[in-house]
Amino acid sequence: MIVGREDFYREQGYFILWVFNMLDPDQYTTKDIYVGNQKNVFVFNERVNALSESSGVLTFECHYKQPRNDNGAVVDVWECQDVTLRDLTFDRERMQAFWYDYDRAEREIQRAKLLEDFEYYWLRERPCLDSEVVDISGRDGGYEERFESLFGVEAGWINSKAVKVLDVLYAIRNTPAANAGQNVGNYRINLFALIDVMFNSQKPFLWVILWALDEYGHRNGFKDRPAFKNKVEKYRSGRKNRDLAYQRDTRYDPLFKILFPKLGTRLDAKTDW
Repeated sequence: MIVGREDFYREQGYFILWVFNMLDPDQYTTKDIYVGNQKNVFVFNERVNALSESSGVLTFECHYKQPRNDNGAVVDVWECQDVTLRDLTFDRERMQAFWYDYDRAEREIQRAKLLEDFEYYWLRERPCLDSEVVDISGRDGGYEERFESLFGVEAGWINSKAVKVLDVLYAIRNTPAANAGQNVGNYRINLFALIDVMFNSQKPFLWVILWALDEYGHRNGFKDRPAFKNKVEKYRSGRKNRDLAYQRDTRYDPLFKILFPKLGTRLDAKTDW
């Protein structure tokens, strides 16, 4: 009945605020009356009545559920804040009035958990999987779907060249500058050799890789190496002469920016190294 009434008023373009004179948290954990406003419950009791009269501004207690990450599970905890009508968000798209945006907070927790899960899978589990025993593409695809759902990243990066670029970006990020001459992760070559390979095989993504070297502290270690300098000059010449082989592939930039936030401004600017 309550949900039906709320739906009716929202369809008519009205915001709904349920105001009570007290809050029993145990009662509201089993009712849906607070769900329509981002799990915010408004209380007007003697305390805020006196506060409203003294301040001249109508004030409520806003009791809201705050999601928290508890060992990978989302657990709701009741919190409280004094608010006025000016403090509220009136979201016309969802036709909800609230102080605390529960959906946004829950989504941020889920996003953080996805990034944590994905990195562990990609760097620790995936390299050890036996493709004859485990459906690796299926597991990859599951993460792809989660990125599309939580971040809006378009599907299609699994089974593409973006996968190899991800491996290289992780190698750049996780390799201390002083260890660039040592073998990298699951590769049998060091970071210097790995980047040399990228110049030959990943030309459309070189600008991303080069900026990663800069952002993760490898610029000085690479810039004076003759072989590297020659390859960079060839890259710059190709870019200047509009060589199609060096045309940038920006399809996976949204994914790169999510996984490697330090690259965000570089990818947005699309400038050369």
